[in-house]
Amino acid sequence: MLEPDALRFMMPAMRTFPARSKGLPALPILFAALWLLVAGCRAPQHESTAVVEPVPVEPPPRPAMAAPVREAPYQLVRGLYATDRNRTESNEPNHFYGPDRSASGALHYGTFQVSIPKDHRIAEIERPSLLRFEFNEDPSKHVVLVQVRPRSLDDFKRDLADVVFGGDRQEILVFIHGYNVSFDEAARRLGQLVYDLEFRGAPILYSWPSQAEETKYTYDEAAVEWTIPHLEKFLADVVAKSNASAVHLVAHSMGNRALTRALQLIARRQNPELSPLFRHIIMAAPDIDAGVFRELAREINTTGNRLTLYASSNDKALQVSKKFHGYHRAGESGTDLVVVPNVDTIDVSGIDTSLLGHSYYGDNTSVVSDLRKIILLNQSPSDRCDCLVPRLQGGLPFWVFQP
Repeated sequence: MLEPDALRFMMPAMRTFPARSKGLPALPILFAALWLLVAGCRAPQHESTAVVEPVPVEPPPRPAMAAPVREAPYQLVRGLYATDRNRTESNEPNHFYGPDRSASGALHYGTFQVSIPKDHRIAEIERPSLLRFEFNEDPSKHVVLVQVRPRSLDDFKRDLADVVFGGDRQEILVFIHGYNVSFDEAARRLGQLVYDLEFRGAPILYSWPSQAEETKYTYDEAAVEWTIPHLEKFLADVVAKSNASAVHLVAHSMGNRALTRALQLIARRQNPELSPLFRHIIMAAPDIDAGVFRELAREINTTGNRLTLYASSNDKALQVSKKFHGYHRAGESGTDLVVVPNVDTIDVSGIDTSLLGHSYYGDNTSVVSDLRKIILLNQSPSDRCDCLVPRLQGGLPFWVFQP
């Protein structure tokens, strides 16, 4: 817009401007001159020389870092159990079942969980040690029975089916412990064995009412005889109702008395034309009269595809039992080593054992490795020639273990 003074300055010129110019109307010329004047008074339009600072752009938010996943300091081995022990009033896993017999021999069923520490060593059950100032169980350091969960018989069957058909191997491993063993000790041993063997089927603990005291040997002898019919019925039910592809049995020490007698009852009732009910029957350090075992072996060898007997001349517990009973035990080796048809006798006297030398089946890495070859790989003694040397006794073969 023009300032007022500029307009007054232009007015005289506008009045004296000729009304017409030759060939053009006067007013358009006037307006053109006025437009040029106004345009000349406007400030020239130049490009701005100011530096425009760029608006900082916020970077997209970084994705939240996931919290580091801590590796668990232990693993859990889950298993099932059947026991004719009596329930205590305690809910603590280590004292859930006591040494007393259940009423009328009724079996109790359930599941259990055992922790295996990350730095577990094969063939060892890590326990608290006063030498290391350890006064309490710690699952990150020790093999601990962390849970015992009672189940009804129907629930037990469903749990068993879930484990069998949910695992890598549709197989069952039944463990029967020996003399002087509590329920929690047996559960820890089975958990360690399952972990060391890398068994991917369904582990079952059968726990009979051992007093778990060294001075009560005769009490345990009576209890193991009492449990025979309960074990026989349980094993028959497992085979008939689990639909597993294979059932393996492992018994230790005095537990073999119940197992062999139960198998004798099964053998007398089964159809001899049918396939054996069990794949592998493993008898470790059996605390049975050797003569009695020879008689039983004639019947029970029809119940399993392969029977294995582990014996040792370094088993001090069986040496004491021999003195107590006055007769050689089936788990001893030497001149009276039990060698019978259709039973693979393995003399493990050559391995390094400690203390009583009675629990080598789970405490020695070489024997644990041999058990793995039997149960998982289904190998015969001749297949395991890297550690077994064949021998003959009375024309029958047996094998000497080379660690």
